[in-house]
Amino acid sequence: PVVGAITHFYIDHLMEYQAKGIEALLDRERNIKILRYGAEVFPEVPLIFIVNPFSNILLDMLLQLDNRDAFYWGQSELRVGKIRSTEDLAKIEIPEAFSSDVSRFLLGEWKWYVDHIPPDLKKDYGYCDGLIRFDSPFDTVTENVGASEWFIKMRTEPSFVHRAMELFTEAAILGAKALARAIGEPKWVILAEDFPGMISAKHDREFVLPYHQRIFSTFPQVLKLLHNDSNTTHLLD
Repeated sequence: PVVGAITHFYIDHLMEYQAKGIEALLDRERNIKILRYGAEVFPEVPLIFIVNPFSNILLDMLLQLDNRDAFYWGQSELRVGKIRSTEDLAKIEIPEAFSSDVSRFLLGEWKWYVDHIPPDLKKDYGYCDGLIRFDSPFDTVTENVGASEWFIKMRTEPSFVHRAMELFTEAAILGAKALARAIGEPKWVILAEDFPGMISAKHDREFVLPYHQRIFSTFPQVLKLLHNDSNTTHLLD
């Protein structure tokens, strides 16, 4: 019964949600219905990634590149630039948060959810109750550059990796602070980074851990969650 419930939930609900990408946020009633159904199937387990406010500032950064036909953002039809070289990276500046039409639109959606999440779901699961998700610097650059090339650069061009992580980490922090000003200070924060589980512990300590520590120090007093879908046992002391 448990396996059947999980299979039914993911196939009939979350998989359709994932297939829509950014556009899924347009279906407000469906997203709340998913949260309600999740509470029935998985009581006491929050489905954080259905409604998890984040700034999308990294999206705004990639929109600065002029090779806009090169890379799709997530699973949507939105095209952003691709970081192909050090020269491309040098073209990217950290913008003001919510500087594009897309990120401003999504901020409006987050505000709507903060105001309209049913009180019982907010109370029991914490949905939009002081939750802020950081934009994901490592995963964003990995997907944009290409995992193989990005991982190779850790050996052949470590300065490029650090430069990218410095830039995108600083932006993720500024974006989270701007989001906190817009929807309220966080009680808990989450950072979702899957690709660190695919690198060695040595490279994680050099290229990931210092930046994650910097991110989580942004709001020192709140509950901190790190999400990773990979096997990370080799990264644990």
